Amino acid sequence: VDDDEAVRLYLSETLASGGYECRMFSNGPTALGWLATGDEHVDLWLSDIHMPEMNGLELLRNVKTVAPDLPLSWFRACAIFPWRKARCGQAPPTTC
Repeated sequence: VDDDEAVRLYLSETLASGGYECRMFSNGPTALGWLATGDEHVDLWLSDIHMPEMNGLELLRNVKTVAPDLPLSWFRACAIFPWRKARCGQAPPTTC
């Protein structure tokens, strides 16, 4: 889950090259709605921290209510992708 399409595509292509199937979402509410349907098995949930609508920590807290055993990982895309450096000055959210 990331609001930046370039980041979503990069991560999806990288994971797909390793044989993983990915679902991409641009925001937390849409991703959470998809997860709540339970239509597909999920092995790992990746999420950016800084996103509009629902920050990454709030999203992960909600994911845990829907899928308590799902492994979660979040990232700051600005630390990985040079074009996101402008957002690196923002402190990560500490509360939801």
